[in-house]
Amino acid sequence: MSEIKELSCKHCGAPIKFKPNERTVICGYCSFTNILQTQKSESDFVKDVLTFQPVFRNLAFLESQKTVLESDISSWEYTKKLPYFGGFYKYTSQNQIEDLERKINIINEEIAKVKDLLSQDMLEYYKSHREQIIKDEEKRRGRKFF
Repeated sequence: MSEIKELSCKHCGAPIKFKPNERTVICGYCSFTNILQTQKSESDFVKDVLTFQPVFRNLAFLESQKTVLESDISSWEYTKKLPYFGGFYKYTSQNQIEDLERKINIINEEIAKVKDLLSQDMLEYYKSHREQIIKDEEKRRGRKFF
C-alpha cells in the first residue's frame, strides 16, 4: 500500500493529503489544483536527456546559424571601411544586411521558444554539454554546422 503524505495548499493553506506518485492534487477546501514538485531520480533525468536530444540538436543548430549570420554582418561592416575590397562583401547592399538582421531576429525568437520547452535542469545540461552535442550532430550529418 502507498504511503500517504500531507502538505498544505499553496492557495489557502489548508492541509491536503497525497500519495507519493501523484503529480497534482486538488484542495478539498478551495478546489485549487496544486502541482507537486517531485525530485527526479537519476534514471528519470537520463530519460529526459534522451527525450530532449532532438531539441538540443535543434537548439545547437539555431545557435550556430545565428553565429554565421552575425559573422557575415561583422565582415561586411569591416570591409565597407576599406577603400577597395574585391570580394563578396563589396557587392553586399544595406538591404541584404537588413535581411540578415531580420533572419537573426527570427532565429532569436525560435531559440527563445525552444528554451521555453526546457526545464532549468535540462537547460543547464544543454549548456554544459553543448560542444559535445554539436560534435555528435556533425558526425551524424557528416558535415560541419558552420
